[in-house]
Amino acid sequence: MYTDLKQIKEVAGALAEHHAAVMIGSGFSKNAEKIGVTENKFLDWNQLSDMFYEKVYGANTYPGKNYSSSIRLAQEAEIMIGRPGVEKVLKQAVPDDDYAPSELYLKLMQLPWKDVFTTNYDTLLERAADLVTNRRYNTVVCQEDLVNSGNAPRIIKLHGSFPSHRPFIITEEDYRTYPVKFAAMVNTVQQSLLENVFCMIGFSCEDPNFISWIGWIHDHLGKSSSQKIYMVSVLHIPEAKQRLYFERNIVLIDLEAIWPEKNISERLGAFFELLEDEVKKEEKHKQWFEWSVLDKLRPNMTFARKSNLLRKLRDTYPGWIFLPWDLKKRVSHVMSQLEVVNGIEKVSPQEQLDYMYEHVKFFDLGGRPLISQTVELFCKTLQDIKDEELDISKEEKYIMCAKKQTVYLHLLRAYREMAEWDEFENCRKKIDESALDYEEKQFLYAEESRRELFGFRAENLAKHLEGWKLSTGDVYWPLIKGQLLAMTGELGKAEDILMDNLMRVRKQLMKKSHSPYLISVEESTVSLINFIRQSSYGEELEKCIHEGALSWWDENEKYYLNLKSEQPGRKRQTTKYNFDLTRSITEHFGIDNRDIFIAMEYWRFFEQTGHSFRIANVTCKDGLDGSVKRLCKYYPYWSLMQVLNAQEKKCADYFWNRTELAHLSMEEVDENAKEYLEVFKTVIQQTKVENSIWSKSIYEQAAGVLPMILARFCYKCSVKVLDELLELLLQMCLSNKQTIFQELKDLIKAVIEGYTLDEQEKRVDKILQFPIASDRTSKYWDPVRYMEVPERPYKLKPSIYNKVMLQIRQEVEAKNPQQVEDGLNRFINLKNIICLEKIDEEYLTELLQNQATIRSQCILYMFPEDKNKNTLMNIVEETFDMMRTDGSIQGVSFHGGGRYDELIYVLGDVHFCEYNIIEWFQVMLKLVETTELWIERTSEAKERIRQCCMIAQGILISLYKDGKILLTQEEKRAIAEYVQKIEQIYCDVVSFKIINEGLIQFEEINKEELTHNLWMCDSANINLVKNYLYILSKYGIEIRKNENLYKCLCQVATILTYRFINANLEEANEFIQTLTMLEKYECFSENIISLLALKLELLLQETVLEKYDGEKLIYDKMHCRIEACKFASELYKKKYDMPIIMEWKKISESTDEFIEIRKIEFEREM
Repeated sequence: MYTDLKQIKEVAGALAEHHAAVMIGSGFSKNAEKIGVTENKFLDWNQLSDMFYEKVYGANTYPGKNYSSSIRLAQEAEIMIGRPGVEKVLKQAVPDDDYAPSELYLKLMQLPWKDVFTTNYDTLLERAADLVTNRRYNTVVCQEDLVNSGNAPRIIKLHGSFPSHRPFIITEEDYRTYPVKFAAMVNTVQQSLLENVFCMIGFSCEDPNFISWIGWIHDHLGKSSSQKIYMVSVLHIPEAKQRLYFERNIVLIDLEAIWPEKNISERLGAFFELLEDEVKKEEKHKQWFEWSVLDKLRPNMTFARKSNLLRKLRDTYPGWIFLPWDLKKRVSHVMSQLEVVNGIEKVSPQEQLDYMYEHVKFFDLGGRPLISQTVELFCKTLQDIKDEELDISKEEKYIMCAKKQTVYLHLLRAYREMAEWDEFENCRKKIDESALDYEEKQFLYAEESRRELFGFRAENLAKHLEGWKLSTGDVYWPLIKGQLLAMTGELGKAEDILMDNLMRVRKQLMKKSHSPYLISVEESTVSLINFIRQSSYGEELEKCIHEGALSWWDENEKYYLNLKSEQPGRKRQTTKYNFDLTRSITEHFGIDNRDIFIAMEYWRFFEQTGHSFRIANVTCKDGLDGSVKRLCKYYPYWSLMQVLNAQEKKCADYFWNRTELAHLSMEEVDENAKEYLEVFKTVIQQTKVENSIWSKSIYEQAAGVLPMILARFCYKCSVKVLDELLELLLQMCLSNKQTIFQELKDLIKAVIEGYTLDEQEKRVDKILQFPIASDRTSKYWDPVRYMEVPERPYKLKPSIYNKVMLQIRQEVEAKNPQQVEDGLNRFINLKNIICLEKIDEEYLTELLQNQATIRSQCILYMFPEDKNKNTLMNIVEETFDMMRTDGSIQGVSFHGGGRYDELIYVLGDVHFCEYNIIEWFQVMLKLVETTELWIERTSEAKERIRQCCMIAQGILISLYKDGKILLTQEEKRAIAEYVQKIEQIYCDVVSFKIINEGLIQFEEINKEELTHNLWMCDSANINLVKNYLYILSKYGIEIRKNENLYKCLCQVATILTYRFINANLEEANEFIQTLTMLEKYECFSENIISLLALKLELLLQETVLEKYDGEKLIYDKMHCRIEACKFASELYKKKYDMPIIMEWKKISESTDEFIEIRKIEFEREM
């Protein structure tokens, strides 16, 4: 009897997990209720066989019923009386219309079966399902009904259904052809037998199809690996049959043995009621606790009552290693009531410790990290508890000490998450390892290992993992150890540990198949093993065998879906504007931290289940961006670890942005930079060149992101830190390890640009030691390209110079085209930085001439000694051909042309009076018309039109300079048509109107229109004015000698100043750059200078970075601050001594400013 009850609980457990299916046989139909007065009864299989015997043999006693197969009798009956006759016998044996489903049917169908199979022809199950209100069933009476039927439990009629869903499977031939004709039905049953616990009621297990199906299962899986099949019997089964069932792996549940005093119907009713009760218990257990429990919980209840309630909740916890998502709302409510811990200092030490112990244990079960305020309070409270002063028994002191140790363990983890390393070490000293039980020792070992991991102390971590001893029966901590090994690149060791652990878990699952603890451990172990195996292509993945509904991937998906949405900040005040023109203002108090808590719990979920966002080259980082975005302000180092491990470059922007650095002094920046430098050193040491393509460890993964973050410190750190970084980068690059790192260009560029020009000069020898060859994987570029060009080239020592030139010659004479290009690029850059010997200058000239590209010709023309007119002509003509070609292509790409930097660079030397002006403007018009189609789609199109405008401006200025101020009508028309097209794009063309009024007239002048346009033009037009001023400087136009032009520019300066005074930061950038160029032409009156000084004073405050500035605002503020400082330095050069100018001078000299500001020099003109 005890065994039978245990088996009923096993069926109930499978039902609760929605992994139980039932097979209903003909015996169950005898429990139906008569609708009216009728003599018809449901016959069993033997009685039906008697009817077939009489049809075939009549009263003849030979061959005798005992010697005939039932389905053979049906086959013989079909031969004698035909198929209609057989069906008539079936309908007599199954009087479906005379009966209705009884209460037993309703109890059966109310249970949460995955599917209900039946070989019965009657419709009692379907009619019972229609009366059930708590479940919905799909009825499948033929193969075609199987399609799209899986959205609800199904009633699957395997042998046909009355009144007319044929064939009714009954004859020997029906059974023989069934697997072929009804393959879909066979597959459905076999799949259910594979996946579900199978329960049979009113079914004799003699059905030939059924015997075939379970035989197929045993043949393919073996009896030991097959799901259990339970046969529910209302009467005792003879021992011989019991043995037969045992051989077929069928477990017998004997209801007569449990309820001998009840009749058959009562036994079945008691069986269903017991199943229902057990299912409810299982579901209640998995729900952990009801909402009604929370009614007892109040923020102001005593700490003793809170502790007692939390203890009860902890004692009834089902045992998952991570809290399922469905319980989070309830558990979060409990945690919200525990947030307020004010007054804990007023209760006794025992109550304090009891509460802290239950608090940390409950938060651990709930998967939520402790917040900093709680950690600080608990730490202080623990320190205030003096054990020796307590008047309690020895046993009570022992319990208190044990609880103290537990609280310290959880505080230790919190300090690691917050990266408070001093507090971590202090807390560790308070933990007595000898006083810990096994689980607590493993907890401590895991935290110490993670501390070494967080600190990138590779050697310590390796030793720690090597010495980590685990108990033979432990199935959880091997999972954590395996994950840490996998993160360090020890994938083989990790898989071995995890596979051994998986075998242990599954052995235990055989005995406790519904254990939430074991199910969640197996789920997590299998998931982690598959992560590791996916990094080695071709290996077969593992599958879980547990019978639970829990899925690691489903849980991960729920977190991700909650974290992927943007969480707008909650407003402290909202205003509603009413119809009656009044306003309603609502104040909001408190902060909604739910999304932050979800992110915290997400990371704890990963740790609890032994997962990380990346293992080797396999990632699971859908929820990473959303969680990092929420937590980087509260857990910056923990966030950094997640990003480094995941190698998620786009998340690098969340760390050490300009706002954070702006509020730190140079010394504080250095302190933080040095911490990252130590990590960088470890990463360099631990990375392996052979893993440059596929990273295997966290060290190689960190190499993909760390340079991007380190680069940020370079713009505000000291020269000492820059030197340390430069030396480290040099050693790394010379060891060829740069191939493992990614985005190195960011770091190298930042280091070089972090030096002033004088500081670069002192380090030029070291910079020249860096490899010349670029690397596209790591994005390593020669650092020489980032050096500033000095006023006078540096003179190198002969030994260094000869070594540098030898390296360059080796590169440019190599057979690899990329080597040649890299060597030539360094050669070109050095031409402007160091003094080249004549032989090397000639060699460079020869190399560039051999290249014969427009770029090489432009570089040649830059050399003071090589300003060859033919070279200039080639640049002009090649650019013209390029523009004509670009104008005929429907599309925009700068990769194959379409950028005209070379011509713009030499523009000041070109005499366009020697060229066909009409043809030039017609080609540019066509180019603009072609490019205009793409202007809204790509920034490249905008840049092409901007450069085209600069060339057009240059042509007109060139004509003026060469004295050709009188244009033919055709020339005026060509210019005017081009300008009109530009005006359509920019809505205005202020720069061309200035040229028209001040230099060369190509259309009628309207002075008022220019004034109006200057007031109304947008930033794009201001940019064109700035470009125009740049071209003027290229041609060396003497503004003061052209009265019209000077007046025009003074007007521009005045109006733009007025607009600049009221401009926002985004607009101010364009204004201030343009005004800086205008200042060089002395276009400002004293009044305008005074106004500009006022604006500079405002910008001094407006450009200070604030804590909550967004990316766009940081960008605008920094650019505006840099440009304002440059403008102030220009005024200083002109000997303006206003206080605000001196303030900006102090800003440029402050070590707490970014390097871009510190590089701006305030020098007087001699």
